[in-house]
Amino acid sequence: MGEKLGVTRADGKPFPKPNVTAKLWTPAPGGPAFLLGQNFVAAKSYNPSMAYALGLVYLGDRCTSGEPFVQAFPDS
Repeated sequence: MGEKLGVTRADGKPFPKPNVTAKLWTPAPGGPAFLLGQNFVAAKSYNPSMAYALGLVYLGDRCTSGEPFVQAFPDS
């Protein structure tokens, strides 16, 4: 995925699916960055808001024992 380009996960773990295609997105300067995959695209097809899609896939990750964001958004 992004490791060949120097992109690493904030928690230092390897990417679970290293051969999946994703798009890098940094919603706020100085905040966390995200690799957007098919789940994000599917969520966005229902509602085109980037914030909605991020919230939905984050909620899904948390419901399946995913960790909270490692880096906070600026001014949060």
